[in-house]
Amino acid sequence: MLMMCFIFVNARRGIIQYAKQNPHSKMTIDPSIRIGDILTLIFFGIGGLGFAWRMSSDLKLLARDMKLQSGKIEKLETIIVTQALQTQRMDHLSQRIEELRHWRGFINAEADGLYDRYGKIQNIP
Repeated sequence: MLMMCFIFVNARRGIIQYAKQNPHSKMTIDPSIRIGDILTLIFFGIGGLGFAWRMSSDLKLLARDMKLQSGKIEKLETIIVTQALQTQRMDHLSQRIEELRHWRGFINAEADGLYDRYGKIQNIP
């Protein structure tokens, strides 16, 4: 803490000494305007306007492309939903075929009784 106060006091003494040595140091502004300054300002303005015009046309193209992409994404969504439904139907059909392989849910003319999923329940006379 003492060290920080010492540094602060020394820095303040240095600033005060500098201010006493140079009492008339003022900032000056050059009021003269040259043709090169005017041309630089004009070219910067033209460049900014050209940049803004170019970006507006790029933004229009970007908006058009985004609309086209959204249409394609909607089509892709319908295709994926259709494929998911078709896959679900195929899974159910595969499960049904597997059940039929094990004689579950199949009507047989040669049935000799009443069956459930675990086996024969009752004989038919």
